[in-house]
Amino acid sequence: MRRCQTLFLVLSLCLFLGSIVSARGMSIESPVSSLSETQSSAIMPSDLRHVAVHDVGNLYAPIEDGKVARNENYFDPETGDMLYPPIYPSGSELQCIFTGGIWVGGIVNGDTLTSCLVDGWSREDEMFPDDLNAGGVIRTGDFADDEFVTVVTDTNSTYNATPLNLKVTQKSYSWADSLYDDFIIIDYTVSNIGDNDITDCWVGVFLDGDLYHLSNYQGYEDDCSGVLDVQLDESNPSSQTLIPYSFDTDGDPDETPQWSALSPRGAISMQLLGAGFTPEHINFNWWISNGTPTLDFGPRRAGTPEDPFYSFSRGQLGTPTLDKEKYYVLSHPEVDYDQLSTAVDQSGDGWLPPPIPSVAVDFATGYDTRFLLSFGPFDLALGDSMIFSLAIVAGDNVHVNASDFDDLFDAYNPFAFYNTLDFSELILHHQRAREVYLSGYTLPNPGPPVGLEISEFDDAFVDLVWDACDRPDIGGYNVYYRDTEGDNIWYQVNITPVADTTFSVSIAEPLHLHEFAVSAVTTDWRESAFSETVSIVPNAPHLVTGVELLVQGLYIALQWDIHPDDDILQYTIYRSIWGGEFEKFDSTAGDYLVDNTTESGVQYSYYITATNENGSESGPSEKVTGIPMALDRGILFIDASRMNITSILYDLNSYEDLYKKLSSRLPVTRHVILQPDAVTPVTFKQMSEYSHIVVFAEDRFADLTEPTSHLSLDAIGLYLSNGGRGLFISPSPDFSAVQFLVNNTREPRKITFEPGDIMYDVFKLDSAVENYGFIIDEVMDGDLQGCTPVDPDYPVLEADTMQLMSMPIPMNEFIPASGYMYPQPGVETIYAYNSSVADTSNQGQVNGIKYLGEDYQFVFFNFPLTAMLEDGNYYALLQALNDLGIDVYCGDANNDGSVNLGDAIYLIRYVFMGGPPPAVAYRADVNCDGVVNISDAVVIINYIFRDHALLRCCP
Repeated sequence: MRRCQTLFLVLSLCLFLGSIVSARGMSIESPVSSLSETQSSAIMPSDLRHVAVHDVGNLYAPIEDGKVARNENYFDPETGDMLYPPIYPSGSELQCIFTGGIWVGGIVNGDTLTSCLVDGWSREDEMFPDDLNAGGVIRTGDFADDEFVTVVTDTNSTYNATPLNLKVTQKSYSWADSLYDDFIIIDYTVSNIGDNDITDCWVGVFLDGDLYHLSNYQGYEDDCSGVLDVQLDESNPSSQTLIPYSFDTDGDPDETPQWSALSPRGAISMQLLGAGFTPEHINFNWWISNGTPTLDFGPRRAGTPEDPFYSFSRGQLGTPTLDKEKYYVLSHPEVDYDQLSTAVDQSGDGWLPPPIPSVAVDFATGYDTRFLLSFGPFDLALGDSMIFSLAIVAGDNVHVNASDFDDLFDAYNPFAFYNTLDFSELILHHQRAREVYLSGYTLPNPGPPVGLEISEFDDAFVDLVWDACDRPDIGGYNVYYRDTEGDNIWYQVNITPVADTTFSVSIAEPLHLHEFAVSAVTTDWRESAFSETVSIVPNAPHLVTGVELLVQGLYIALQWDIHPDDDILQYTIYRSIWGGEFEKFDSTAGDYLVDNTTESGVQYSYYITATNENGSESGPSEKVTGIPMALDRGILFIDASRMNITSILYDLNSYEDLYKKLSSRLPVTRHVILQPDAVTPVTFKQMSEYSHIVVFAEDRFADLTEPTSHLSLDAIGLYLSNGGRGLFISPSPDFSAVQFLVNNTREPRKITFEPGDIMYDVFKLDSAVENYGFIIDEVMDGDLQGCTPVDPDYPVLEADTMQLMSMPIPMNEFIPASGYMYPQPGVETIYAYNSSVADTSNQGQVNGIKYLGEDYQFVFFNFPLTAMLEDGNYYALLQALNDLGIDVYCGDANNDGSVNLGDAIYLIRYVFMGGPPPAVAYRADVNCDGVVNISDAVVIINYIFRDHALLRCCP
């Protein structure tokens, strides 16, 4: 029996919803090599990816489209392994960073603007690669073992209403060399690609350091930030630098107390290595973000007549949210005191007094903090660029004794504890990062070459080609090969380093599998690790090309180009099911094959080899993948709402009424996912049998995105992209837990979706607003009183508050907690939010969409359809299905709005007894043969009693 892996899908959508500090004598050295030159590598679309994974050193860090972070939906594009968050030391499962990225601010035509690669709080990120689907990252190999270039711009963000019009190119390096493996160096080039000059620019790098073991779910809540001001080179005063850092406040000892493998004793930090200009100021700010303004805190200097205090929009002291606030933090000369000193009154030194004592002590003992290192100013004329380099540096053993924090820490006198901290290892790693930077990245051993390929071969030779390294001290390359069926030993085939990037290797055993690799060699004979290897059997045929796959119903057809070699005896087809191992499936002498053993809803992958008269088999062709889909059983009506009084807000009877009405007209099968005592997921294979799915997810506590398949493809995405069509009904697009505001101002929160999110990739949403439930005087409030159709084919919908269930918290007369959406271009609007408050921000927002593209089709109602008045909700349901290609009136011979036995009887009377003809003739021709006769009555009877496929009428 062929192996098949089933994709389970829990289909549930839920509610989403001063002292002026200068550089203090620090001279920012210009880089030894031109950053613009090292970043000029051409990025080809076929090379692009979303993630750069720095994993050769002791600091493991995925960088996702420029952000130091891990998107949980991504896997390592080179190994296929699941990504971890940034880890230090590597392999320890001690997380050190949540996210981080560049901020840029400037003045354009008098407007103060900022663009942030990562916002760090509201997820209003503003820089993305130009190709949102492919990504903006490629691997290069000029200097380091892991080396990547990423290009992003601020011109394609939903949130950046007025961008600076920047392109940011960043090149990141890390080394396996054990002396230089505790840091990642990043070169940045910030370019003005707009139509206006940008003046008074400031740039910063934001870092949210979270230091805890991955098993400690809330370990991010006790981090502490601060800054070191140190001279890294004792003989050079210009090496004085600021080192902002974060560490876990007590290091998480066990109860003994002793250190364990779960204890994050180190710190994560940054250092500005150099820039293309000398900054006037270098600033350090840390803050704590919180939805409650009084708990959103960061050190702030008291105002003076020369430097008035700048108030933030919500009255908070910490998180800058508006462009002007972010620019203020970037540009205002300030080096914050350490978080450990939050409770110490430093108003005598020009700072605002501490928060109230209980809060100040809480902050000082550790919180979820983040910091920004910034510098400037500089100008960017049209077409100009600014370059700078920064190191992200980790160091261990900052905490020395496991009991120090408990024994010594006093929030009002933190220095006894602070003096026990040992930053010497961290500073040593900063010294080494600076040395590597000043060496022009030639101090560590070179990184391996990239791009190794076999350009040509025959029985006697193999020609190799690879990319040149730009590192200035490269003296050439060494070429290696091994005969894996012989002695399996690597041999260097060149006597002296190869100056070019091509080499021909002579072959003695053409029937054996040979592997090849190259290394880079410096002028002082330091050698890199091997490149990625390539392999070939030289006597084997060339690869099969032009492989194409065509899904034909439940079958898969393969075809390929006629082979250029004239001695090919046969082609062998290898098949894999759901990403499993490839196994030999079939062979043929021709150039096509039909696989008629496939099943609906199962993913099959194939590659093809060619075998010649000598019995030698070529390597595998390019792989192709397809999924046969039956799509012949009508509609799968999926109830993904929880069946209990505490979680669903709407009367289940209204849901039952809609189901009964629809099932009386169309072939519908119901599947209830979440039952009182069980969960019965819908499998993708089950979905594949139905032409349409209707998903009701009107509760508040589930997530459409899990569980996903091991291929990182959501079952819904697979279903839609392979010919299925769907209607989805949920009050909010994406929200992981219910949130309510009590007797406070409602603040709907906007969520940005990015490539990799199901809401972006499948439902084509740039962002959405989660509309909180709003409790006033112990009554649940809301303002959705209906939905106004933008598409004239849809009915007006009015809220039916009688459908609301009796809840522990009573409901008012409007529907609570329904959100709205910001769709991508090409998505059509169906409904607009009709608020009970005319001037609310909710009024007129999009809350119903349809996408009827050539790639797939869906309709999405972003409101509870069952809470709308009958029969408007039913006719909206019918119209959505009609848009998705179902003739909802097909088979309704007597025109009574239903398809049932009465329609068959009506046709029998018409055919045999001279009864009245069908009101609409083509809707009675359910077998599409052009004639209304007894066979149509038989089809309707079979449809009713045998749960047959959708009726098909041909206008």
